[in-house]
Amino acid sequence: MPNDAPTLYMKMIGPDFDSDAHSSYKRFNEEPAEFDQEPFEFDQEPPGYLTDPLLWTLIHEAVSTPNGDTYDGASIERYLKVDSRCPMTRASITVDDLRPNRALQLAIDKWKSKHELPRQSS
Repeated sequence: MPNDAPTLYMKMIGPDFDSDAHSSYKRFNEEPAEFDQEPFEFDQEPPGYLTDPLLWTLIHEAVSTPNGDTYDGASIERYLKVDSRCPMTRASITVDDLRPNRALQLAIDKWKSKHELPRQSS
């Protein structure tokens, strides 16, 4: 999947975007990624509901914010080092506010199993 995240991001926020949110997004994407997992090559793209809204990649560890939005754990933790506000609601959150999304994690593990990818270790 080509990385169209900046273009899609600009379409999502529209002309009335919050400049603080935009600068946080830019800083987030300029920081070098320090993930312990290599990206997977897929023979088929994962469904949108299994992808992280910050990086547009398959979620490896599903975690939810207090308002119910789900992200990849490493992705949202990295984001919160740059900006302590929820990327969707702009409410103040911390890493301690994140909770596992077990239902989505089961769906992700099932999709990975079907495509012969390693599942999250419990």
